[in-house]
Amino acid sequence: MPIETVICFDRDLTVDINPPTDKEAVPLALVKYLAHKKKTVDVWATGNRHLSKEASIPGTREAIELWEELYDKPVSDVYSYRHPKSTKLVRKDRMRLIHDLYKASRYTHQSIRFIVVDDTDVSDLEDWEYYTAWDFMDSVRRGEFSFTDDVGNFSNVPAHSNNCNDLSSNSEIDLPVSIKTTTQ
Repeated sequence: MPIETVICFDRDLTVDINPPTDKEAVPLALVKYLAHKKKTVDVWATGNRHLSKEASIPGTREAIELWEELYDKPVSDVYSYRHPKSTKLVRKDRMRLIHDLYKASRYTHQSIRFIVVDDTDVSDLEDWEYYTAWDFMDSVRRGEFSFTDDVGNFSNVPAHSNNCNDLSSNSEIDLPVSIKTTTQ
């Protein structure tokens, strides 16, 4: 099935594992559902790395590894907007990197919807639709997305927990199939 949507989720002040104090957060159950049950949606963790383990989804680290493998050069040769004392890409470059991976994939002829859900405003990112967690959830409730029909089978228990029953026992981070086939 072709990928129709790529969603990048921040964690802190966005997902209900660490929600904002006065606004609605995206349930971890929805993140896991989209990542593991919706074949037309690829989901990435682009904020706090813990979300990768909690939802068993790829994050910026995996995106960087794929990009460097694909282009055979360091990410820093292209993405220079980094925090001064860190090797972590700044927020907008994390999204640009993931977008570039899809542009280089076998889906370049398709129209893919790119969505970022974050507490920090990145609405000026080209080719991305930006939502705060509370706006994203309003859109889900209004039926604005074709990929949010049922999250009832998922719990908010992190995927790496022994108490998680809604994913297979192997909750290793798995790269989206669309990206895996690009670099293999």
